[in-house]
Amino acid sequence: MRGAAACGAFVAFAAAVSSAGSPPLRIACVGDSITFGAGLASASLQSYPARLAELFPTGRVIVGNFGAPGRTLLRGGDLPYVRDGAFRAAIEFAPDAVVILLGANDTRPPNRGRLGEFKRDAADLVQRFQRLASRPVVVVALPTPAWENPHGVDGELLREEVVLRWCEVAAECRAHVVDLHTPLRSARSRFPDGVHPDEHGSLAVAMLVYGALRSRLLSSGLPESDRDALGGMDSRWGELWPWGDYGMPNVAAALKGNDWLRLHRERVAGAAERGVRLLLVGDAWFEPRHEPAPEWAGTPAAWMGVAGDEPEHVMWRLLDGLSRMPALQYAVVRLSWYRLTSERRELELADAIRALRRCGRPGLEIAVLLGPFETEADRWRAETVWARLEEEAQHRRTGADVVWLDRAVPARREGAAGTASAMDRMELVRRWLESRIGRPVE
Repeated sequence: MRGAAACGAFVAFAAAVSSAGSPPLRIACVGDSITFGAGLASASLQSYPARLAELFPTGRVIVGNFGAPGRTLLRGGDLPYVRDGAFRAAIEFAPDAVVILLGANDTRPPNRGRLGEFKRDAADLVQRFQRLASRPVVVVALPTPAWENPHGVDGELLREEVVLRWCEVAAECRAHVVDLHTPLRSARSRFPDGVHPDEHGSLAVAMLVYGALRSRLLSSGLPESDRDALGGMDSRWGELWPWGDYGMPNVAAALKGNDWLRLHRERVAGAAERGVRLLLVGDAWFEPRHEPAPEWAGTPAAWMGVAGDEPEHVMWRLLDGLSRMPALQYAVVRLSWYRLTSERRELELADAIRALRRCGRPGLEIAVLLGPFETEADRWRAETVWARLEEEAQHRRTGADVVWLDRAVPARREGAAGTASAMDRMELVRRWLESRIGRPVE
């Protein structure tokens, strides 16, 4: 039976329960004390599985924390995970996806002599989950790094032995991989005891796992009609990210000690409670401190700009907000051309606009601010991408209506390139909103 489990062996975290008919998807986070949340003020709120549950935008996921402190992957280790109640609970959870984060305790002195058995035991664990009746997607997490610590975890063995063997096992068992080791090697300050992440490190781990789950499960490089054929993938995964594989939570901000996710959630909840119909999201242009009024011409508005935010992070905040604001009718998003990745600006812009059009809200109108442009050549590059996207849109009459605001509503011309300055931004938005609601906006 796949009802919500409740026992002392694990904690399940769920976002708001969906009213949709399909049951929520279940993600089992299997691991040791890092998964459990050891060292945190509140494991139930700050462990990476708890933060992972917060990242899902539609409220259709249950994340189970099956972390067991001190456990080893090795069956012959001093505290084998497979002999712990957490393992049995993870099996009974009947997960749709499993994230395995084990290996740190296998480098401790009592277990180092058995590392030759690691690959065999790791493959056995992966295959035991793969054989479950629920046919879960299995994701192997390459362990977070370790530094000098009082627990006996050997950071060098972890890097040179455990990470390598996990990669080999994942390839042979056709499991997916999320690398938690490489991105966090420069984040020593987020691991106070040299092994366990603090609350910001835990959030960063959750974001990396979230990104890996999404990209692996959506397989966005394939046609939509082919995605469900991959590894028996449940089509419900696609419902979690109707916009596809673009937009990423801000891992760098989390590692700097900024819990922007909590602030974002508070802003979105407040906007939803007010019945906001106009959302302005982006970088410093739309920071809340610039907000002139909570309402324009009877249109409740919310400002959700973050200074210095990158386009992928802006897009994640926008797309997440769209899923939680049912009254929203208009959205303005600032995607600075020069903040797009320089070597792939055209591709990234196309990904972003396709994501907006696929956001699954017919009737929602979205305006994009791309300028200012420094040269005519850059504007021409953006125009070329947009023309191709408009041609695509003619064959897909679903989703949101997206316009390029600083082209549809011409800005004050400043030199050859014709740019929109920060001073123009509200005039552009004002004129566009007037054209949509059919009356002056004061």
